[in-house]
Amino acid sequence: MRVFLDRCERIQAKITFGFLILITIAVSVQVFVRYVLQKPLFLWSEELARYLLLWMVFLGIGVGVKNDAHFAMDVLPPLLGRRWGVAVRLFNDLCMLTILVLLTLAGLRFTYFGLYQYSPNMEIVMALVFVAIPIGGALSLVYLIERIQQRIRDFRGDGQ
Repeated sequence: MRVFLDRCERIQAKITFGFLILITIAVSVQVFVRYVLQKPLFLWSEELARYLLLWMVFLGIGVGVKNDAHFAMDVLPPLLGRRWGVAVRLFNDLCMLTILVLLTLAGLRFTYFGLYQYSPNMEIVMALVFVAIPIGGALSLVYLIERIQQRIRDFRGDGQ
C-alpha cells in the first residue's frame, strides 16, 4: 500500500507542478497581449489561472500531508522524549484529520451547488472547478490515515 501511495503522491506532485507552469503561461500570455499588443484578447486566461490555482492548492495539500511538510509547532515534542513526542504529533494529526473530514464534506456540498453554475468567460460547469476541494481533501485523508497508523506503531514501540 505504501508503494502505491508513494506513486500517487509523485503523480500528484507532477500534476501540481504542471498546473503551476500552465498558470505562469496563461498569465504571461495575457500580460503580453494586454500591455504589449494593447488588446485584451484572452478574457478567459485570468479565469483559467484562478481555477488552476484552486486545483494546485488542493492537490498540493495532499503532497504536503504525505511528506509531513505542513507548518506545525515543533518545539514541544523533542522536549517530551520519544514516546510523548509521538503522542503530541499524533494529537496534531488527529486535529488535522478532523479538519480534512470537514473540508472534504463541505467540498462535496460546494461541488453539488457548482453543478448549476457556469463560469462567466470559459462557460464551464463550476463543479469541475469545485471538485478539486473534495478530491484534494480525500487524497489528504488517505495520506494522513497512513501517517496516523505509522505514528500509532511508533507510539507502541513496534514501528522501528
